[in-house]
Amino acid sequence: TFTLALTVMSSVGVLGCLLGVASKLTFRYVIPVAWKCCLWLGDAACLALSLGLFLTSRYVAGAGIEVCNAGGFFTLFGVLDLVSSLAITGFTHCLIQSPTKVSQLSTFRWGLFLGIVLPQKAAALLLSLLPVMPLDYFDTVSPLPLACFPIRQEGDKGATFGAIVFFITWGILIMGVVLVVVLSVRYWAGPDTRVHASSPSLWQMQKLEQARCLHKFTIVETVLIAVAVLLLTI
Repeated sequence: TFTLALTVMSSVGVLGCLLGVASKLTFRYVIPVAWKCCLWLGDAACLALSLGLFLTSRYVAGAGIEVCNAGGFFTLFGVLDLVSSLAITGFTHCLIQSPTKVSQLSTFRWGLFLGIVLPQKAAALLLSLLPVMPLDYFDTVSPLPLACFPIRQEGDKGATFGAIVFFITWGILIMGVVLVVVLSVRYWAGPDTRVHASSPSLWQMQKLEQARCLHKFTIVETVLIAVAVLLLTI
């Protein structure tokens, strides 16, 4: 029953993420480029996590160890990417394209955005690859607390790596939550409740309302991400 439920839920997740990515690539959303990129990052992270859980369900159902290794890689990469996308979204709305600063809305600094995203992707990829590489440090014989998720019990080989991943994941998640709270205050109770311009246009006011609307979805995503990380790491 658990395997079937995991298979169905992860399959729905994969399909939903693919539809989300396709819709954002097909339709022209009238939102700033950086905000759209953040939405893509979230969808891609969700896709990786859903794919990892799907492969894990196939391993539990009887597939080979290669499927388990692939499931562990995508699950860990998806978790790290998901919490990072939350923090990147917060930084983007605060520093790169703030909805109340017209100069930032009219221009997009790809260098600054990629300077944040690319190192994060490289670090997440490296951390996700290490447990599935043929290294003596990782004891592949010992059973994992959670099927295929590469976190070892205390005392097992590779447990230190699991602790490092644990603190990195929760550290990034806490950073993302702090940014969500800061933006919530700025959008509804702080200086960003109005556009910083002598005569704000209708377009500028629309961007501010779009940012508030997107942030409401971000708050919901933050709660869901925190629950997912809690289930996987505690």
